[in-house]
Amino acid sequence: MALLGALGHLANLGQLAEIGQGHAHQKEQIRWTHRNYRLDVQALKIDLLGAARDDVRGTYDTYIERLDTLLLVNALLLPFALNTLQFSDGFLPHTESECEHRCVEVEYPEIVSFWVYLVATSIIMPFWSLLLLLWCKIKMDHWLQLTLAELQNLRRDIITRPVLPVGGMKTSGLDETAYAEHEEIVTILGSFIVEYQDIFTELWSEQCAPMVARATRLLWSSACVSVALVGLMFWMYLANRHGIQHSANYHFAWVLVLGLVTPVVVYFYQRYREGQRTNNFSARSNVIRQNSARLSGGCASPSRVRLDTPVRLDTPLAQTDDRFFGLGSGGPARERSARELTGPAQDRGAAEPLAG
Repeated sequence: MALLGALGHLANLGQLAEIGQGHAHQKEQIRWTHRNYRLDVQALKIDLLGAARDDVRGTYDTYIERLDTLLLVNALLLPFALNTLQFSDGFLPHTESECEHRCVEVEYPEIVSFWVYLVATSIIMPFWSLLLLLWCKIKMDHWLQLTLAELQNLRRDIITRPVLPVGGMKTSGLDETAYAEHEEIVTILGSFIVEYQDIFTELWSEQCAPMVARATRLLWSSACVSVALVGLMFWMYLANRHGIQHSANYHFAWVLVLGLVTPVVVYFYQRYREGQRTNNFSARSNVIRQNSARLSGGCASPSRVRLDTPVRLDTPLAQTDDRFFGLGSGGPARERSARELTGPAQDRGAAEPLAG
């Protein structure tokens, strides 16, 4: 019996040892779970920093592409203006001593003055447009540099923070502090993205957008001036030719003027159409709001009301049917509609006495 009692005590001791071992394994597992959690949070912070960097780069690339297109076109127009120095003598204005016969620029000296202004304008306008675009690009590059530098400082601050508890410190007391710290870091990153996006929006709307608009107008103007310059020189070449030409210079001038004026007319026509559509949309929106406000206390549905139909709550039902459904005060259409609306009710009324 004593032996059996000793064996029972040994079994109890074994169970206690097993419980202690399981408790130690559980504590170790919890500790590793905390470590993995903190490492996952650190990886999440790094991913958020990468997402913030990609968002900044995406915003910059989206707007810089607009500048690149304008810069490219201006870079093509400016060499064209500089190439006017290499035009052949037949396309340049002649002086009175150079003209063997009658020259149109000698008879009308104002043509030469107009030609000089066109040449000077075709050189200056692309130059101004390039300056505006480059200045805007410098401002955007400066914003990108400051934003990436601040983002790098945030990255350094977050990565250098200790992820795991030092030594054998207990993790239970650090949980709430760690959670609050993680939430603070996520809030800081979100505020950083929103703040620098607001800075970029303000920079673009107040400084870059006006410069880009002016550069675009200068680009269109320089293109028109370049076409007018080439057209004028070719017109003078045709006008100074001798022999029967069947008025080639007049035909060329007519086509050139028509081609230059047509885009301007189309542009103003489109602006006029857009203004009309905006006014119509505003008027329709006002009518919808008025009808909705008038019908808010009634049983009618606003979706069944035509936009051009004024509605009053004190309108009788018959008049409402007339105005909503386009029915007159009488006639086959109204009678047919009345039969369709009241037919089922009359049939039910006739069937009730039979059923009784």
